[in-house]
Amino acid sequence: MQMKRIMWLSLLMAMLGGVGVPTGAQAATWHHGTPKHLRGMYQSTTPIGKHSAAGFAPVIEVKAKTFSLNISNNPLQLVKHLKYQHVHGHYQFKGTLQHIGFVLGGKVTFGLKKKGHSLYFVQNRHNNFAMPDRFKLTTHVKG
Repeated sequence: MQMKRIMWLSLLMAMLGGVGVPTGAQAATWHHGTPKHLRGMYQSTTPIGKHSAAGFAPVIEVKAKTFSLNISNNPLQLVKHLKYQHVHGHYQFKGTLQHIGFVLGGKVTFGLKKKGHSLYFVQNRHNNFAMPDRFKLTTHVKG
């Protein structure tokens, strides 16, 4: 009797072994390019004084396969070979920053979140490409 019980339990454990064990959640898939609803031109809403030495407010342009950040008096910061995934309500990106002028190239990671017509960088310890500004969707740059 004891032997039959042990055999039944071992058979039951063997059958339920793969089903009964909880597995970890699958990570989000990395997609190439940028999401369609993030594409466009965004300009920072940070107020720039009339006689400011800063020039114009920073501008972000999100295209199908590139991301660019243009800050007045600095060379263009262009990120190519983009991949993204949707994580916790924002988009996490990784790509290659192009070497232009004194901007050193290399791998970068950053997060973007869109609320209405505004775009925000996600501040995260893994992101090495971020700004605290709010960027508003625009059709042309206002100087």
